Amino acid sequence: IKSAFIHMVGDAASSVAVVAGAVIIYFTGFYIIDPVLSIIIAILILIWSISLIGDSVRILMESAPKSIDINRLYNELVRSDARIKDMHDLHIWEITTDMYCMSAHIVIEDMSVSATEELLLKVQGFLENEYKIIHPIIQFETGKWLMHDNSCRLS
Repeated sequence: IKSAFIHMVGDAASSVAVVAGAVIIYFTGFYIIDPVLSIIIAILILIWSISLIGDSVRILMESAPKSIDINRLYNELVRSDARIKDMHDLHIWEITTDMYCMSAHIVIEDMSVSATEELLLKVQGFLENEYKIIHPIIQFETGKWLMHDNSCRLS
């Protein structure tokens, strides 16, 4: 969508520049304005294209969004509810411009499964409202089991 928008803006700007150039040439005889306007439009399209390519590469590589401070997100989420004790294996990636996914293991106090549903809704709302994370994949843990060297042991 962004690419189509940039293409349409480039076409519209080119059309306006051609008409403006023609008017200037007609009234002043200043013929150099045509290549000058062409170069300006070409530079603008190049700048927009480089930005679009950068966004596309970040999305295709599923890289972490530049706009999200992982440490801040971690601190805010852990402080958002007393039942959340810690978080680890936090991964955030961009699926399209300003739309993010996240996976994380959240260590919570021992509680019933139905109580975790309420906590999950709260965490999902926080992530969507504060960070535009629309698809969080959350695994709750109580911290009683620790993973070490691909084996489980009781802590």
